[in-house]
Amino acid sequence: MADIIVREIKESDIEGFNVLMDQLVERAKDQDKLLYIIRKVIADENRLLLVAFDNDTNTVCGTMLGIVTDDFCYDLQPIMYIENVVTHENYRRMGIGKKMFEAMEQFAKEKNCYYAELCSSLNRVEAHIFYNKIGYEDVKGFRKFFS
Repeated sequence: MADIIVREIKESDIEGFNVLMDQLVERAKDQDKLLYIIRKVIADENRLLLVAFDNDTNTVCGTMLGIVTDDFCYDLQPIMYIENVVTHENYRRMGIGKKMFEAMEQFAKEKNCYYAELCSSLNRVEAHIFYNKIGYEDVKGFRKFFS
């Protein structure tokens, strides 16, 4: 078994992060803007960008973003949105996704979140099976693109 740790992203993880984004949708075209946004996320106490990192091969093998925001329901407790979840195709079915979700859910609990909401594209059927398996319910959502 690989020596995998889950931790907050570092600036030095950008190339590995880009590989994951290519496997999810596509990498950012503007690397300077990507670095700027990653720095903003790192500095924001209500956002967490995790990576799973293989210490044996120095490979970024998973990532996910959590965003905590205020909400007006559920006795005004904050909620968390989870996005950009991907495990490198060579590392799937090794428990990495579960480790990342455990770390993200711990962050949500520390922020007193009432629940976490996860967005995932319809075509990611295998991912949806995994999300159900770790306790996430299917709910209907909507998305509108502006560009």
